[in-house]
Amino acid sequence: MRIHWPLVILISVFLAPAVGAGYLLLFGHKINFNSSQYGTIIQKPPNIGPSIGLVTADQKWHIVYVAPEICNEVCEQQQLKLHKVHAALGADTHRVEIAIINKQQLPEEIAKHSILIVNPRGLYIMHYAANSDHMGLLKDLRKLLKYSHAHNSK
Repeated sequence: MRIHWPLVILISVFLAPAVGAGYLLLFGHKINFNSSQYGTIIQKPPNIGPSIGLVTADQKWHIVYVAPEICNEVCEQQQLKLHKVHAALGADTHRVEIAIINKQQLPEEIAKHSILIVNPRGLYIMHYAANSDHMGLLKDLRKLLKYSHAHNSK
């Protein structure tokens, strides 16, 4: 029996992607793709925008600081750092606003002094703990703005 190598190679070229996709569908949840985000991505983001007025007509992103009822020194330092992150965005500064919200306006699972990134539709999509690094917030925000801008230009 003679093997037709060109035919075998041609069939394997077309079957390999299908087999790989099937493997990822079945076992993809077990694979760590080493994502590079610094905050926690919210898998099913609740819509907090319309109830607290974060959806604007000009489609801006929001950095939301969850402040305590009485703003102390920690609160003031966090706000100063967020303004520095906002200024570091450079050309994208006009696409982002900083919002300070009291804990009473948000769901219970969001802690005081935490930071949220809210997209233009009013969905919060990333969460940062109170002691998180603000450079990670800046890197994540730049990446989100870059890819959202590419999506809007189509």
